[in-house]
Amino acid sequence: MELMAQFCKALGLSAEAEEGEVLAAVQRHGDFARELVKLSGEQPGPALLGTIAAWKHAETQTAALRDELTALKSDGRKREVETMVRHGLESGQLSPAQKEWALSLGSSDDGMIALRKYFETAPRQVQTVEKAQPPTVVEKKAALTREAIRIARMCGNDPEAVAKFAAEHPLGGAQPDGWDDDEDDTTSKAAG
Repeated sequence: MELMAQFCKALGLSAEAEEGEVLAAVQRHGDFARELVKLSGEQPGPALLGTIAAWKHAETQTAALRDELTALKSDGRKREVETMVRHGLESGQLSPAQKEWALSLGSSDDGMIALRKYFETAPRQVQTVEKAQPPTVVEKKAALTREAIRIARMCGNDPEAVAKFAAEHPLGGAQPDGWDDDEDDTTSKAAG
């Protein structure tokens, strides 16, 4: 009876299992082994176990690759939707207030199709503004004559600073009394 108890244990049955239960369990294991041989093309033994281990490994790899493919598709869709929305904003087919709606709509397959159809048929509804360039700051400087540069230096002033000051505080074309730009040094010396 001890041999029967060992068979029961090996088959996963209780030690008190009836002979019919033991035979049914042996039959199930035999059917299973024949099915494995048929599926793998290997005879029972180490080669069959290697094939089963390879299947199990392939299943794990397939699941990991499926997850990676899903993530790549999601990233690709997100980039495509962002590009479509940016183009829609630039072309005036979307207003800035519609941006989040369009990004959300494009997150699913059906929404992506709907968003493409929208951009195919949507008229330009928003006045677009050209991308403004930051204003160029031009430092104003007045042109100083050689004489003005010489005088600025004699007075201990930087001619560049004097030119900048003159540009920021123009006289509006008016000359102080007694100044005449048309006179040259020889005329003033002859008059004096």
